[in-house]
Amino acid sequence: MYSAVTELLAQNLNQLPDVEAIVSPDYGWPRDSTLLEGVSAIVYYSGRAGDTLMEKYQAQFDRLMRAGVGFTALHYATGATPRNGARYMGYAGGWWNRPPGALNLDPTSLQLVKPGHPILRGLESRPIMEEIYVNPQLSEKAEPLIQVPVGDKSEVVAWTLVRPSVAGVPSGRSFASTLGHFHDNWLHEPFRRLMQNGILWTIHHEPLTAPGEAK
Repeated sequence: MYSAVTELLAQNLNQLPDVEAIVSPDYGWPRDSTLLEGVSAIVYYSGRAGDTLMEKYQAQFDRLMRAGVGFTALHYATGATPRNGARYMGYAGGWWNRPPGALNLDPTSLQLVKPGHPILRGLESRPIMEEIYVNPQLSEKAEPLIQVPVGDKSEVVAWTLVRPSVAGVPSGRSFASTLGHFHDNWLHEPFRRLMQNGILWTIHHEPLTAPGEAK
């Protein structure tokens, strides 16, 4: 149901002259291993990626992460069941499951925790209608980027993780966001740019600028 969004993200990223984004033809993990040769980043959109990666493909996934490959988890790709959550958090910086988490569908607003971060370039706090994952579990090493008010508390909906370097290989970067449920939000350029900049950040790429913004 989110295949159109993955194609949209790839199409937009491919407008950059030094980026080649490929949408895997297979759900879960590419059957053709050559698709992963020389890859700079992996992006998961929807699906409980924590269970998929930790139970079926951890050896391959771990090798890529240890090589410094970037990782992005969007929407329910931040999900994992408790048996895999702690391990997945080491790669993604956080995870969510119900329980202990919950869902909230009340209108809310994006609040920038780190407004100077390159992923948030040109983004402003604004109202949004989203399905909010309440009580995501974040690593103490994760850096929250965006939060939203839910009742009398704030819930983190986007974060980053700089993973530790391994055997002299530069540390890898991970970006995660629990946003991305309603297709209407993808009509807004700032929302699309946020997700694209999250992916670009994981490969140490210059962020996209807002229309009319000086570089």
